[in-house]
Amino acid sequence: MEQPESQGRLDLPGEPAIESTFTILDDLEKMTGRQREDMHVHTPRFVAAPPEGVKPLFIVKESKKPLCRDVVARRVKARPGAELTAQVRALWDEGVDESYELSRRFVALAPFWAGREDMDADPYEVEQQDLMVAVAMRCTRGQAAKAITDAHRAVDLLPRCTQALEAGEFPAEWFRALLRRTADFTPAEMVLVDVTVASWCLAIMPRVFTKCLDLLVTKIQQRHPKEPEEVSATRRRMVLDPGTLDGVASLRIIGPAPEIKALAGKFDLAARAVQNAQRHALMEGTEIPLDPDRRVENEGMPLSLNLIRYHLAHAAQLDTGGITVPEARFRLNVLVPFLTLVGGDDAPGVLEDGTPIPAQMAREIAGKSEEWFRVLTDPSSGEFLPRPADKYRPTGAMLEHLRLRGQSCGVPGCERAASVASEADHIVEYNHADPVCGGRTAVENLHFLCWFHHAMKTAGRLGRVRWSV
Repeated sequence: MEQPESQGRLDLPGEPAIESTFTILDDLEKMTGRQREDMHVHTPRFVAAPPEGVKPLFIVKESKKPLCRDVVARRVKARPGAELTAQVRALWDEGVDESYELSRRFVALAPFWAGREDMDADPYEVEQQDLMVAVAMRCTRGQAAKAITDAHRAVDLLPRCTQALEAGEFPAEWFRALLRRTADFTPAEMVLVDVTVASWCLAIMPRVFTKCLDLLVTKIQQRHPKEPEEVSATRRRMVLDPGTLDGVASLRIIGPAPEIKALAGKFDLAARAVQNAQRHALMEGTEIPLDPDRRVENEGMPLSLNLIRYHLAHAAQLDTGGITVPEARFRLNVLVPFLTLVGGDDAPGVLEDGTPIPAQMAREIAGKSEEWFRVLTDPSSGEFLPRPADKYRPTGAMLEHLRLRGQSCGVPGCERAASVASEADHIVEYNHADPVCGGRTAVENLHFLCWFHHAMKTAGRLGRVRWSV
């Protein structure tokens, strides 16, 4: 079985390996960005030798039974047939092609990184490049920005590994794992990563590569060790999973384990107290606490702890430290086709962010609502019909109409929600001095832009276009 071998450590005799690692990294970080780039000067067929004094932290040598295209089928079956061998080799070739295509994508995207490390980089210029890449790749702006960053790190910081990727020797999924595991490394640390990983024989099994990568990352991270509490504290966040076709979504709270366990304990104690109170209320015939759907009253049994926890979280009051929270700008919309509403069809309803929900769930929501709002649509195209206005500020109905037509910022690739931090923008500017000569305040001349892209348009960095949403 292949095993990583601790050979070829840093060529600094008389010092322990880990101290040598730190010394080399200190020297690399003293260099300018241009000096580090010179170490990576290469053509598609040549990569510069490792910098003087920098050697792999450890080498992964070729095993006695290396994996290659010609023997891969025989590694599983002693005497594979010709047809099976051809099929397995075709899969191998697809992997080689995938690696090559990934390297080509990195090369195509890397130039968009130019200038981003400068402190005085123009944020509008960076945003324009992200948006252009997002449109070309048909992805979100955030995904485009990450793709550009990954390409820069691959081409500029890992040139030797990228060369192996281009040659089909470095599996694409392994390379993506390398980028993920080193996402927080400095450019100097990436030099050492590139020199080390490029020295490895990659005709190995995935478990060996993963083990070697874990060892390399751990060695370099020892330079600036972080306390467990410090690492977990950086991961505090709340994440919304928008849901699936069955109408179920989730809200995840992520943070240090002690804090999350303490929070869960509070909900558990409260839920058990409520459940016990519900049980006593049923026995004594008194008012039942926390029974918004009258389920306890109808079924004669207390709610489950999980459901009580949900109701407690849903009814929780947020402590903002005295800061006044404004009322929601828009109501929460659920679009329900008329035939679905009356039971004549089972076409799904749609939440305001475009998430579909089952027809029965849509009917239940409509049945509990005190008010319904009619939205007129074109019977042939399904587009929302415009409502006229001749003042500068759009009416509330027009704003609702714009939000129903597009749930996010109108700039392609931007995923910022239209319901928050958005502004209604006149595509053709409104003329305050002579409204007749300017753009009208009408839905055909309005769209929502997030505050950043609205500022870019005002600065003349975005065109006067309504994009399809």
